[in-house]
Amino acid sequence: MKKIAKLLCLLLIGALLLTGCDLGIVGDAIEAAGDQVKSKTFTNAGVTMTLTSKFLDFTSTATNTEEYDFLYASEDHAVFGMKEMKADLADFGALTAQTYGDLIASLYALDVQTQEKDGKYTYNYEVEDEDGKLTFVCLFLETEDAFWFIQASCPSDKYAADQADIWSWLSSATIG
Repeated sequence: MKKIAKLLCLLLIGALLLTGCDLGIVGDAIEAAGDQVKSKTFTNAGVTMTLTSKFLDFTSTATNTEEYDFLYASEDHAVFGMKEMKADLADFGALTAQTYGDLIASLYALDVQTQEKDGKYTYNYEVEDEDGKLTFVCLFLETEDAFWFIQASCPSDKYAADQADIWSWLSSATIG
């Protein structure tokens, strides 16, 4: 089966090259389908994260609809983030990354409290939709003029096995 998939990918690449198409996300998809999973660095909107080569960047695609400042996804995982300017949150008083996380939880009626883990502020929650249960892990970062709300999600039945990887991805986030 792997040989057939690789052959189909090669044929697709050949067809795209012959028609003069830019590989763009197709090239990323081919890389993501590779046998070896390796670290891959993504940077968008000033946020750099280390994920794996299984992730694709959907930030500038119709999938994102400009809702998120960045959006990455793999077969079972998504990582996405939004920046909120502190000036836009002035009505909520003086906030820290921790109280910003609590504010988000309150606004979305989540029964969680922001906790400190490895010097970063986080919580997780679970939702159920038509596709089943999803677990979201949230990270809250603060800069001089903004807060970042970064989330990773996966099917809840995979969360226990992937929890360490998800935290590794989120905690790799740096703002430049």
